[in-house]
Amino acid sequence: MKLNNWLQKTGVIVLILSAILFVIFSSIKDPGSGEYIWIEAENADYLIAPLYIEHNEEASGGKAVIFKGAHHNYSGIAKYTISVKKEGTYYFWGRCLWKDACANVFFIRHNHTDYHFGEDPVFGKWHWLKGPSLYFKQGVNEVFLVSDEEYSQIDEILLTMDSEYVPIDDKSREMYFLDFEDSLVNKLKIKNEDNWRIVNDSTSSICISVLPKKNKEIALLDKTNCGDNFIFQLTAKMIKPQSELLIIIDHINDNNYRFISINRNTVRYCHFFNNHDDLIFEKEGLFFNNEFRSITLAKTNEYLKLKIEGKTIFDLSTNTEMNGKAGIGVSKGNILLDNIAYYFPVSLTEEDSFHDKVDFLLHTDRPEKAIKPFEKIKEGNRTWWKLNGNWKKIEDDTQHINGSIDTATDPDIKKQAILLWGNDFWKDYSFSVATKVKDNSGFGICFYFQDSLNYYLFKCLQDKDGLHKRQIIKIEDGNEKILAYSKGAFLVDTWYNIGIRVSGDQFTASVNNQVALMATDHSFKEGRLGFWTNSLQGACFDDIKIEPSDNFSAINSIRNYTFYTARDGQIARSLCDWDSNSQKIIYIHQSSSARCYVSKGIFNDVILNNINTLPENFKMEVNTSYIPQDIDAFFEFTSQDDVTVVYKFIISKDKITLLKNGAVITSSNTQKYDREKIEIRRINNEWVIGFATPKSFNYKDKIETCTWSMSIGYSGIGKGQIFINRIFIEEQP
Repeated sequence: MKLNNWLQKTGVIVLILSAILFVIFSSIKDPGSGEYIWIEAENADYLIAPLYIEHNEEASGGKAVIFKGAHHNYSGIAKYTISVKKEGTYYFWGRCLWKDACANVFFIRHNHTDYHFGEDPVFGKWHWLKGPSLYFKQGVNEVFLVSDEEYSQIDEILLTMDSEYVPIDDKSREMYFLDFEDSLVNKLKIKNEDNWRIVNDSTSSICISVLPKKNKEIALLDKTNCGDNFIFQLTAKMIKPQSELLIIIDHINDNNYRFISINRNTVRYCHFFNNHDDLIFEKEGLFFNNEFRSITLAKTNEYLKLKIEGKTIFDLSTNTEMNGKAGIGVSKGNILLDNIAYYFPVSLTEEDSFHDKVDFLLHTDRPEKAIKPFEKIKEGNRTWWKLNGNWKKIEDDTQHINGSIDTATDPDIKKQAILLWGNDFWKDYSFSVATKVKDNSGFGICFYFQDSLNYYLFKCLQDKDGLHKRQIIKIEDGNEKILAYSKGAFLVDTWYNIGIRVSGDQFTASVNNQVALMATDHSFKEGRLGFWTNSLQGACFDDIKIEPSDNFSAINSIRNYTFYTARDGQIARSLCDWDSNSQKIIYIHQSSSARCYVSKGIFNDVILNNINTLPENFKMEVNTSYIPQDIDAFFEFTSQDDVTVVYKFIISKDKITLLKNGAVITSSNTQKYDREKIEIRRINNEWVIGFATPKSFNYKDKIETCTWSMSIGYSGIGKGQIFINRIFIEEQP
């Protein structure tokens, strides 16, 4: 009897728990995240200078809030009173306009806490940027915008509980990022909701299970238009062998749309019209196994391209106008769907020095398969994918990424470590990175990466015979082919700035901004990029920069050497342009942020040699700290003509002396100089040196030359640590 009673009670408990789980996991309804609060930034309760309202034709209301005042002045405040219907976490978005890397930060203040907002590398255009998550109580709440960097602008503010929403300027359209982890928000327009279930899969966590009871089950992304350029990606896992995944494009109505069907062995691209499938393209192969697969579709005005696990399945010209909706569907059997995204291609302009406090997000499989894979995309940044090897962020010195081969788990004889970045459709870019290696091995850049068996590689390495060489290699189906080769030595533990420029089928590799190799190949037309090394002790990578390849020609017009790690400082990239002896006498001082200094002995001079040449007309600014009174600063410029001429400017605390080929030719009157900021200009054969005033010393020569080599140093009988903050060189007309 007791056993029966116990079984009855247990059955009731199980029944109740089953009902609860059914409620949780059998619906894709939104639990209440549909509140979107739009605020024009100029409509603040009050505005305190130096925040001002400025007219701007491209702002949503014709006006925007701009900070005009001293840099890092926090006295400008705008107050906003916000009333919400539901208590909870609200995501802050701002439509911003940044002038440059020193004009792209505000602070958001809420509940006596200041949140950093900005510093993304998108300049010269209005764009939406995700900010902090703010907890609001039901009713009235207050949020403050606080000034930080001069000329930063904000036009519009959005506060929403919808974690998957990304605003764009056209509010009739949307970008979709659906990972189903934070909520069961319903962004899919579904007719038969009973056939779509939220489930917990052991390999993908929360995802959607679709079990068609009829021939097809289709769900549309409502505010989409296939006339746009877009990227549509998802991950899928087939439960039944006969299952078919459907990617819907150009959906006009239920009897007129285009679709791509993918089953285990066949991909078909069809036009469904009047209850009939008209076949456009078909390909046989092995496209699905028993795991989640990454599927990505890219559409532009020129092509429609499908990739599965990074490999191109088809690349078709889009000669047919499209203006319908996008969506997903299932036919013939059960499929699990996850990480659905529909978004627009973003600018290929970005820099990163790995100085932020945010954890370095590293995936061990394709990032699109991860839990919550879209957070970095929504913030304007991108995540990293470790293909093999050991990779980690090093917090000391320059704060960089370190990679080495994995001897414990990697059985491959050709041991290597690869770390990837970007997406499968990046193309026509110029990418550079500061790098150094700690042993006699190698370093390089992977580009147009498809998968582990198909990509290009530019590498500098020392082979087993001790020969230094540079190569551009194509790896296709696991087989290597050398496309370009040259000799080129490099030193251990010395920073180099290596780069690759890809434009169509033309590849240009560079070392320290000088062309090293060129090659041509058309096997792969786009793809991810990343770091490569075969080092056992480790290779360092820092200060990355990517931009469209047509911007490459302007790379040498401005050189901005920043010898600190705070904010936009790039120590590693800056060190690359100074010879190896110079790099060894530049030390890094660790405090709240790293700073560089040179240490001068009592009788020893310190000389830093720049490896580049300066143009005929240039301006140079040198910003330093703590130059002892008994130490002289000097600047040496050597002409690159057939007849060598050397100008040396010696700047003491109260005098400037100019030497030409070792002989004194002129000097300044005695006066006290503030040498922490020195500006040197050469324009039309005239040398000009400025301090507090722009023209403290000048000299006109008769030497006409095209280029100069340059050195900076410190001399005299005395010792001290001189901190180098910034050296800025710009070509003058």
